[in-house]
Amino acid sequence: MVDKNSISRRTLRRWIVGGISALLGVLVFAGGIYGFYTIAYADSIFPNTYVGPVSVGAESLVEAETSITRAVQEYQKTSLKFAIENEALSLALDELSVNYDALESATLAYGLGRTGSLWENLLIQVGGLIEPNTLELRLTYNEENLNDFLELQSTKFDEPEQNATIAYIDGEVNVVPEMSGQRFDQDRLRAEIIASLKTLTPLQTAVYELRPSTPTVTADQVKALLPMIERVATQPLTLVAEGKNYKVSPEQLSEWLAISKESNQTPTVEGFFETNSTVMVGFDQEKIQGYLKTIATEINQDPVDARLTIKDGRASVFQTSKDGKALDLEKASAEIIQLLEVRYRNARTRADAKAETLTLPVKLTKPIVNSSTVDDLGIKELIGKGTTDFSGSPNNRVHNLANGTKFLSGILVKPGEEFSTVKALGAVDASTGYLPELVIKENRTIPEYGGGLCQVSTTLFRAILDAGLKVTERKAHSYRVSYYERNVGPGLDATVYLPKPDLKFLNDTPGWILVQGYVTDKELTFELYGTSDGRTAKIDGPQTLSRTPPPADVYETSSSLAPGEVKQIEKPHEGARTTATYTVMRNGEVINSQTFTSSYKALPARFLKGPDQPTDQPSN
Repeated sequence: MVDKNSISRRTLRRWIVGGISALLGVLVFAGGIYGFYTIAYADSIFPNTYVGPVSVGAESLVEAETSITRAVQEYQKTSLKFAIENEALSLALDELSVNYDALESATLAYGLGRTGSLWENLLIQVGGLIEPNTLELRLTYNEENLNDFLELQSTKFDEPEQNATIAYIDGEVNVVPEMSGQRFDQDRLRAEIIASLKTLTPLQTAVYELRPSTPTVTADQVKALLPMIERVATQPLTLVAEGKNYKVSPEQLSEWLAISKESNQTPTVEGFFETNSTVMVGFDQEKIQGYLKTIATEINQDPVDARLTIKDGRASVFQTSKDGKALDLEKASAEIIQLLEVRYRNARTRADAKAETLTLPVKLTKPIVNSSTVDDLGIKELIGKGTTDFSGSPNNRVHNLANGTKFLSGILVKPGEEFSTVKALGAVDASTGYLPELVIKENRTIPEYGGGLCQVSTTLFRAILDAGLKVTERKAHSYRVSYYERNVGPGLDATVYLPKPDLKFLNDTPGWILVQGYVTDKELTFELYGTSDGRTAKIDGPQTLSRTPPPADVYETSSSLAPGEVKQIEKPHEGARTTATYTVMRNGEVINSQTFTSSYKALPARFLKGPDQPTDQPSN
């Protein structure tokens, strides 16, 4: 008799042995493939490998890089072409600053099946026998430019839906019906452009239709809220500030109302005073503040900093500080909303609504430099000085440079602040006391208000250098001016002209800096006072690198001169290129080094001459 249990055990052993043998066979086969691949493709990428659409299997690193580069170059000859609503459009790859990294892509492909664990590498190598191993192309592009392009198309093609709203017309609150719209699908085109860049293939969709867009608030929904809205928007509101009254009409109030499907759709809406099952009504704080900003222009006054001078070796006030005032926009809009909410709650019907008056909150604004805190500013000593000679200047020029110096004197620059000469000067015209005088403009010397101010900026520039401050903006004149070359030669001038160019410096000292200027009979001086931190400044140069002689004289015929008469209107100017190196040290270390390069154009002498023949005289 046969033992059934014995047969079952023998069968089980055969299954186990067979399974182990099969597994060992698979492992031996896989190991053989792994070993063969590792040896056979030691210097090349494993077969059936793609980078994007480019087959790089069995290629060396150099060959793969070449294959990828060739495919990329072919793709870059084209542009992304598509159509929106049958209007043909294109986007050049240069506009997106697309940059492909063929070497990195090839390197990653070579590492596929090599850089993982033994099991991971084996799966990749064996898997490559069944289906391709594919890596994305390594590339970068300017995402901001792509977004700007898509936004431009939306602006061009979109017809946004319009929710139903209200309008105050002829003394009545009316419902403005909703309107359906259509919008360009930005996300779809963005995804397909990126896919095209990665796969080096044309866009998959040639024509992009506009999608219908449905309003979220309908006229019927708004009509259900009309009784509530009328209780808020049918009576005017008077706002009072600094003795002035500002009447907000029902029309304006209705514009402040916001009707929304959900509160999170309108983040600027505050005080939802009524809702029904579908929509809610509140106040658009952004619109209210926009209205208040127009009022603020009549109310706000900037604070005035104290102006200082140096007297008996210490800073003293010659112009006291003054508080300013400003409409508190946040608080004012909140109080308006609160008042309108009270109006709504107290008025059961439209007839119950009353006109109200609200006094707007105005806050004091303090000056940065207060008259009582002068001693705390750290203005202890002279830290920089510059002087230039203006002898021989016309009267108007002398007047203008003295006037400009007046506007800069007494200005305070706080630690870490960038000082702008143009900003400090303000308007340059007759209203600020300037006279017409010659200025350099478009390679000519012509009369304008403020001629001579460049001597002010040049003198201040030299005081800045003497103080060891960092110059953040400076421009030389377009041609050489003798006033600025006395004692130093060409290369240390600084021109200003509203709004550009400007002369700017950074106060990187531990204390405030006081700008002080004064004019004597022949000289203009700027002094900078503050707190010395032990820095020293040195200027190597200016050195003239090259010179250019003036071009040939230029003659222009003028009917204002007699025949044969000649009048010189421009002197010749030699051109030059100069350089000056500015080094600032503290405790034996260089803390700032700048090179000021100046290029001056060579200009010809210009003359006016009378016509060659006398002008015919009319006969009697």
